[in-house]
Amino acid sequence: MQILHPLNRLYSAICLYDVRVDLTLSDIGKYFLKIVEDLTSMAQRPPDWMSTASWPKVKPYGRMIKKLPDILRTEASIGVGFQCDPTKKFDCDYLTLEFDFKKTDFEGCPTWIIKGDADLLPLGSERSLGLAKGACTFFQPVYGFGFQKTLAWGPSFAAHGMLTQEDRTQREKDIIVGWGAATERGFHRIGYLRDIYPLNFLNETHLRREIQGVSMRTYIQKSKQNGSLSVISPDVTLWNVEEEHIPRLIDEFGKARIIFDYKEMVEKPQLARVIPRTDTEQLAFERDSMVSAFLLAGYSEKEARAIAMQEFPEVEQPPE
Repeated sequence: MQILHPLNRLYSAICLYDVRVDLTLSDIGKYFLKIVEDLTSMAQRPPDWMSTASWPKVKPYGRMIKKLPDILRTEASIGVGFQCDPTKKFDCDYLTLEFDFKKTDFEGCPTWIIKGDADLLPLGSERSLGLAKGACTFFQPVYGFGFQKTLAWGPSFAAHGMLTQEDRTQREKDIIVGWGAATERGFHRIGYLRDIYPLNFLNETHLRREIQGVSMRTYIQKSKQNGSLSVISPDVTLWNVEEEHIPRLIDEFGKARIIFDYKEMVEKPQLARVIPRTDTEQLAFERDSMVSAFLLAGYSEKEARAIAMQEFPEVEQPPE
């Protein structure tokens, strides 16, 4: 059985960078099964088939799921397909979801990606946000983002820093190619963004970056047009941005040098270095993780920061 999809199909993608590397194949397998179980409940039927990058054709899900441990041991990604509801008008027969569970590094940065048909995984929906929340709790990423593009655009290729034949602006090409260099050198760990997307998964280091004289957190909270923040795991805050405001925010965050500038790094070789996490940065990261944990537990931001500052008095207090 060969499954083809129209290249104009809209796909959602959630990309998480610097994820945990201590997860076992058993851990990942259980997580994969949990996601499929949730989607099965939504679709009211199990997946019809499974695929991997190395298989020339898809194979029956019921038969292949029994071999999941061996598949996870040898494959970089797994796809599953749900047959479309015949009562609805789709331009394809199956809705697909693809998981990249590969533990090897993307430019020195362990990465997890999920890509799915937008009809199965609408970006910003309760379903996709629930999946993102679970993924951030499970994988504990340092940074991530979510977006929608057509299949021809190559959502997973773009996340991995690979160009496709689809036309793009020079800025998009610089971002896609340059992000590999950024993650390799640790820029995402010190508060740089790849770009601004509808969904942005941030840590406290990002939210402390300064823009227009205030912290990024304060800037976002000043106006609904700047998006909204919500703590979705002990270490990750979701910044949700409406599409219509993204161009303005890209301009403002670019001027504040919060969005990573690949050309600047090339033109200034002193920036092209690996940025390790210093002892001070590690303490700040642990302090910020404690703040997030107390926020998640229902404490006010003021209370959470006061407690964390008592535990880490040697760390400089971030700007308000």
